[in-house]
Amino acid sequence: MYANLITTSAVRTMALRLAVTLPFALSLAFPGTAAAQQAKKLSYNQAFEKCRAEVNRTVPADQPAVRGTVGSGCMRSHGYRLKKKM
Repeated sequence: MYANLITTSAVRTMALRLAVTLPFALSLAFPGTAAAQQAKKLSYNQAFEKCRAEVNRTVPADQPAVRGTVGSGCMRSHGYRLKKKM
Protein backbone atom coordinates (compact mmCIF):
# COMPACT_ATOMS: atom_id res chain seq x y z
CA MET A 1 0.00 0.00 0.00
CA TYR A 2 2.80 2.43 0.89
CA ALA A 3 4.70 1.61 -2.33
CA ASN A 4 1.55 2.26 -4.37
CA LEU A 5 1.17 5.67 -2.70
CA ILE A 6 4.74 6.66 -3.63
CA THR A 7 4.28 5.64 -7.25
CA THR A 8 1.03 7.57 -7.53
CA SER A 9 2.66 10.63 -6.02
CA ALA A 10 5.65 10.30 -8.35
CA VAL A 11 3.38 9.98 -11.36
CA ARG A 12 1.45 13.08 -10.33
CA THR A 13 4.67 15.03 -9.86
CA MET A 14 6.01 13.96 -13.24
CA ALA A 15 2.70 14.82 -14.94
CA LEU A 16 2.69 18.25 -13.33
CA ARG A 17 6.27 18.93 -14.41
CA LEU A 18 5.45 17.84 -17.94
CA ALA A 19 2.34 20.03 -18.04
CA VAL A 20 4.36 23.05 -16.96
CA THR A 21 7.47 22.54 -19.06
CA LEU A 22 5.93 21.26 -22.30
CA PRO A 23 4.33 24.56 -23.43
CA PHE A 24 7.54 26.42 -22.61
CA ALA A 25 9.67 23.91 -24.53
CA LEU A 26 7.35 24.08 -27.53
CA SER A 27 7.51 27.87 -27.60
CA LEU A 28 11.30 27.65 -27.70
CA ALA A 29 11.24 24.95 -30.37
CA PHE A 30 9.07 27.00 -32.73
CA PRO A 31 10.08 30.66 -32.27
CA GLY A 32 8.84 31.85 -35.66
CA THR A 33 5.20 30.97 -35.09
CA ALA A 34 4.57 33.65 -32.46
CA ALA A 35 6.17 36.31 -34.63
CA ALA A 36 4.19 35.17 -37.64
CA GLN A 37 0.93 35.52 -35.76
CA GLN A 38 1.57 39.15 -34.89
CA ALA A 39 0.53 41.48 -37.68
CA LYS A 40 2.96 44.11 -38.84
CA LYS A 41 1.95 47.56 -37.63
CA LEU A 42 0.89 49.94 -40.37
CA SER A 43 2.44 53.37 -40.60
CA TYR A 44 0.24 56.27 -39.53
CA ASN A 45 -0.45 57.33 -43.13
CA GLN A 46 -1.30 53.77 -44.21
CA ALA A 47 -3.64 53.33 -41.24
CA PHE A 48 -5.27 56.71 -41.94
CA GLU A 49 -5.91 55.83 -45.60
CA LYS A 50 -7.31 52.41 -44.66
CA CYS A 51 -9.58 53.90 -42.00
CA ARG A 52 -10.74 56.70 -44.29
CA ALA A 53 -11.70 54.14 -46.92
CA GLU A 54 -13.59 52.11 -44.29
CA VAL A 55 -15.43 55.19 -43.01
CA ASN A 56 -16.33 56.29 -46.55
CA ARG A 57 -17.67 52.81 -47.27
CA THR A 58 -19.71 52.37 -44.07
CA VAL A 59 -20.88 55.77 -42.76
CA PRO A 60 -23.04 58.27 -44.70
CA ALA A 61 -21.45 61.65 -45.47
CA ASP A 62 -24.20 63.59 -43.67
CA GLN A 63 -23.14 62.25 -40.24
CA PRO A 64 -19.84 63.98 -39.40
CA ALA A 65 -19.88 63.12 -35.68
CA VAL A 66 -20.36 59.42 -36.39
CA ARG A 67 -17.67 59.50 -39.08
CA GLY A 68 -15.22 60.99 -36.58
CA THR A 69 -16.07 58.41 -33.94
CA VAL A 70 -15.79 55.47 -36.32
CA GLY A 71 -12.57 56.86 -37.82
CA SER A 72 -10.93 57.38 -34.44
CA GLY A 73 -11.98 53.89 -33.32
CA CYS A 74 -10.44 52.44 -36.46
CA MET A 75 -7.18 54.32 -35.85
CA ARG A 76 -7.12 53.04 -32.27
CA SER A 77 -7.51 49.49 -33.55
CA HIS A 78 -4.31 50.04 -35.53
CA GLY A 79 -2.50 51.37 -32.45
CA TYR A 80 -2.74 55.14 -32.98
CA ARG A 81 -4.44 57.83 -30.91
CA LEU A 82 -5.92 60.92 -32.47
CA LYS A 83 -4.98 64.19 -30.81
CA LYS A 84 -7.54 66.85 -30.01
CA LYS A 85 -7.32 70.13 -31.86
CA MET A 86 -6.60 73.08 -29.62
